[in-house]
Amino acid sequence: MIIRPRSYFGWGPSGADYANPRSGLVVHYNGPATDLDGHDECVAYWKRIRSDHINGNGWADVGYSYAACRHGEVFTGRGLNRYQAAQGTTSGNANWYSVTLMLGGSERPTDEQVRGVRDLRAYLMERGVSGAVRGHRDFIATECPGDALYALVENGTFSKPPSGGTPTEEDELTGDDLKKIQKLIDERIRAAGPALAAEVWRYQLQDPDTADSSDRKNAGTLLERALRRLRDLTSGGAS
Repeated sequence: MIIRPRSYFGWGPSGADYANPRSGLVVHYNGPATDLDGHDECVAYWKRIRSDHINGNGWADVGYSYAACRHGEVFTGRGLNRYQAAQGTTSGNANWYSVTLMLGGSERPTDEQVRGVRDLRAYLMERGVSGAVRGHRDFIATECPGDALYALVENGTFSKPPSGGTPTEEDELTGDDLKKIQKLIDERIRAAGPALAAEVWRYQLQDPDTADSSDRKNAGTLLERALRRLRDLTSGGAS
């Protein structure tokens, strides 16, 4: 699961005040039906919501921490460690993260959206946030997040473990992470040993201006075999 960073939408850092939410995650919805289909429509919707919140409500940023699109991607709003403008109470905005599912009306969440919320919950828990999940109506008198989503809050659907894999945010690879990845790649390449170098060198010795077609074909076959060997080794598929 990928959490799309603000830079994915062309945004800089959030202008919202600093906060340290630790109480859990609050589920929201759009209200009216969104009628979203393609991924591009989800991106445009998220940009439009932010524009409405800034230009219409006078807020510093989009009101939510995150959004879950129907395709299972999680979009960053205010993101980590920011005061919310979603829960409707000072305590709720300071102590809880928020996620809005891109749906409304009679629309029901896709399986991918449900998995996205679960993965987001796990992502926050890894950062010291409680695993509690609430609905917007637990804070103020409101229909949000709608009966269908609130039923999933109450029956624990959103509180189940993530679907598999480790949630990652695109912007979160550190220098140490990259060094570890490069080290693993180098180890795999070295495992190919002299045989790979010999095959490549043998191909390079072929002079395309003087070698006949059979020589070139044979050299190409050797190189393809060497590259297949390298792919097997780097993927862990060969012993």
